[in-house]
Amino acid sequence: MPRNMTARQNAIAAGCKTYETGIPCKQGHLAPRATLTGTCVECTRLASLAWLAKNPNKAAAYTSAYRTRNPELVRVKDREAKQALRKHQPEKMREANKRAYVKRVTAEGREVHPNGVFPIAGFLSRLADVHGGAVQYVSGYTKISANAEFKCVTHGAHFISTPHAVLRGANPCTRCNHTKSSGEEEVAQFLETFTTVVRRDRTLVKPKELDIYVPGAQLAVEYCGEFYHSHATAADEQANKSKHAQKYQACRDKGVHLITLYESEWKARKPAIKRLLRYAVGAGRGSLMARKCDVSRVSSDEARQFYERYHVQGGNGAGEHYGLYWNGKLVACMRFTYGANDRGPHASRSWTLSRYATRVTVQGGASRLFKAFLADYQPTEVKSFSDNRFFDGSMYEKLGFELERELAPDYAVWSPKLGLLLKTQYQRKFIQKRLEEHGLAYIFDADTDPRTEAEMTYLMGARRIFDCGKRRWVWRLDTPQTT
Repeated sequence: MPRNMTARQNAIAAGCKTYETGIPCKQGHLAPRATLTGTCVECTRLASLAWLAKNPNKAAAYTSAYRTRNPELVRVKDREAKQALRKHQPEKMREANKRAYVKRVTAEGREVHPNGVFPIAGFLSRLADVHGGAVQYVSGYTKISANAEFKCVTHGAHFISTPHAVLRGANPCTRCNHTKSSGEEEVAQFLETFTTVVRRDRTLVKPKELDIYVPGAQLAVEYCGEFYHSHATAADEQANKSKHAQKYQACRDKGVHLITLYESEWKARKPAIKRLLRYAVGAGRGSLMARKCDVSRVSSDEARQFYERYHVQGGNGAGEHYGLYWNGKLVACMRFTYGANDRGPHASRSWTLSRYATRVTVQGGASRLFKAFLADYQPTEVKSFSDNRFFDGSMYEKLGFELERELAPDYAVWSPKLGLLLKTQYQRKFIQKRLEEHGLAYIFDADTDPRTEAEMTYLMGARRIFDCGKRRWVWRLDTPQTT
């Protein structure tokens, strides 16, 4: 076997396990050489495979002994090998998982079900054996590893879980387990960094329970998982759609501001919601005077990014944007849209103040931006809406708006497939698209089908969740203005 001693000596000095010679070995392999022995690694690999094929029992014994002597090292190598296989050869990884599943199930004396498809009859039988009737299947079963809906008989609570987890003994009913959701726990822990927090309070608006109560700030927070707080039938919706609004009003009667968060919002807009909570407990960071800032129009892209970061409802929607800049940095932004919420053939089109967000507290910021808009467009009327889940509408009173109407609770739609969407995404014209996205083969003609949007929503397995209501505000040119 030709050798290149200089390359090998350099590899030894560098601590490398192999080195290159650029010269084929006796068997014609143009492969690296082992630094320790100088032998071709391909020749060694082929010789090892031949020995393993000839001595399978010895190989298994050697492997077992090595794994017993080096458990930590083996665990690390196994994890790295699986990660590499999952990344570069996903099909091979799936086949390996299937083999492991078959081996495990066979060893346990159970029936093998390819692709996790467990017959519904067998599934229901095992469910009864495991939980003794305390947990019942409701709907959505397709296979053992895909989410389905279950019911806790003791409390009547519904929950989403995988059949696999439920058959292994899990009961995700939060009342049975006396557990809090991880999101609720995160919100409580965040507030506890600033003030004293009372968990699961039943004294303020008894017998109703408040997830989080902050006595020092007269603030309460409800954290709502969409599944548990939404409605899947017309009867349930009719009976319970006002629960959030009723709790909001009960807190308001006690002089407490209730903020109601949806789980999807907390996950998607955590920084903006944390900022809202900080200000609600009086722990805001930074303050500026609006008179020290420059007023300017803001591009749609810059405004959208600003709302996405600093407004709890995000930056969707077009309009005219006005901003306050301090040292060249946008610190407050306000959006106005024309014709928003003006629907129907007889509706009169007018301006709507649809967003206001700040980076820090900007004293007088809303007033200065609103006046800049009035000077440019000289409207006779401007509308706006405050969402009771977040805001009390006090800003509009300072701007000279009048409360025109208290609006009833409105809904959004949540489904396990698509998450939380505005109700407009489940209008008749979008029903067929939603059906396809839910994997349903139904045909819905928006012009002729007599079924309602609600009926089709329930048919998809989607659920409607109701808010705490809104307030409609209006500014009119002849309204006396506050300074």
